[in-house]
Amino acid sequence: QYLMQMGNLSYCMKAGTIKKEEYDKEPVFYCAHCNSLKIIDIDGVTFCDECGSTDIKETDIYNWKRLKSKH
Repeated sequence: QYLMQMGNLSYCMKAGTIKKEEYDKEPVFYCAHCNSLKIIDIDGVTFCDECGSTDIKETDIYNWKRLKSKH
């Protein structure tokens, strides 16, 4: 469901119905193990597509960028 929502946000940005500032306020889900944004949900099981971890955290894009730069 989350991935579908992100797809809709991308479409809305391209269509001009949502501004970048609004888009940047949307939460991002990331892997607490490797900081990847490649998060997948299959039948209610959410995991990282990079390392397989199920330790998924939520933050905003700015905090995620700070975390990523430290990793």
